[in-house]
Amino acid sequence: MRNPLNDPLVLRIGRSGGLSRRFNPRTSLVLGCAVPLLCLLGLYGVTWGAPRLDLGDVVRTLTGGGDAGERLVVGEFVLPRVLCALAVGAALGLSGALFQSYARNPLVSPDILGVNSGAALVAVGSLVLFGGSWSTLPPGAFLGALTAALLAVLCSRGRGLSPYRLVLVGIGVDALCRAGVAFALVQGDIGQVQAATVWMIGSLYGADSDRALFLGVLLALLVPAALALRRPLVALRLGEEAARSVGVRTTATRAAALVVATLLAAGAVAVCGPVAFVAFLAPHLARRLCRADTPEVLPVAMAVGAALVLGSDLLAQHALPVVVPLGVVTPLLGGPYFLYLLIRANRHGEVA
Repeated sequence: MRNPLNDPLVLRIGRSGGLSRRFNPRTSLVLGCAVPLLCLLGLYGVTWGAPRLDLGDVVRTLTGGGDAGERLVVGEFVLPRVLCALAVGAALGLSGALFQSYARNPLVSPDILGVNSGAALVAVGSLVLFGGSWSTLPPGAFLGALTAALLAVLCSRGRGLSPYRLVLVGIGVDALCRAGVAFALVQGDIGQVQAATVWMIGSLYGADSDRALFLGVLLALLVPAALALRRPLVALRLGEEAARSVGVRTTATRAAALVVATLLAAGAVAVCGPVAFVAFLAPHLARRLCRADTPEVLPVAMAVGAALVLGSDLLAQHALPVVVPLGVVTPLLGGPYFLYLLIRANRHGEVA
């Protein structure tokens, strides 16, 4: 097992018994390259979404110029979708990294712990069984995700909140919610079932400025909390006793990571549906880019998640013969990588 004291981001117990960190230039370099690349990708995403406008028209419109038609197309239709894609990806990437840090398991994600299926159960049930509308999907999905996570936590509590019990209980909660979704789809009208199925696949259809604002506020509140957990989560790699010896409140740290990760996943799923594999894939790619462990690469996981969602949405809209939902493309990226991880684990006896 790799000694965490040899990692780029190092925990050292000094004379004062406190924690200290050594600067990791590779992580900062990756993040410094990722941010401008994301800006360029977002700019071209706006251009591709408004095919009658070239890059100069888009830049002029974004800086306050352009005529009324250009401002309407960019400001009301194209830009909110791009911003929602970036925010959803950042939220899912950060949520997945926190879940994997919490469980110390690189295969854990909100998809496995029942967060996504809980959101789908309430959203699809309200749409299919109770005649809800598209406007009721985001709040219903948010409530369903939080309820599923709370149920998993309550059922896994024993002597403390064990990550292993939580994963096992989360798989059970996920199975129950999926059964409820299947029941709702069987009982519903064909038109409502079709609409619910598109949402369950994961789509940015209906992304608007209100949803972009909601995600922006959510990220503004939760990202600082997540980044504040980096050092305690790194300390937990040394084990419970070692982390306590340097002043880390292990139970509070795990609980805070779980709450922040659940809220991030719930917010993302509420806007675009349960998009598969992004929360799982982004932390893995971030670790490989930075050559560091999960708690150290939380900002990079956000950037990778944002690039995955926006890139997948652009591919879904423009690269295929027909326009498909976002959630059709992300499994095509995540599935082969997941198989690669399993093959690598079988050969080397580890998963990372």
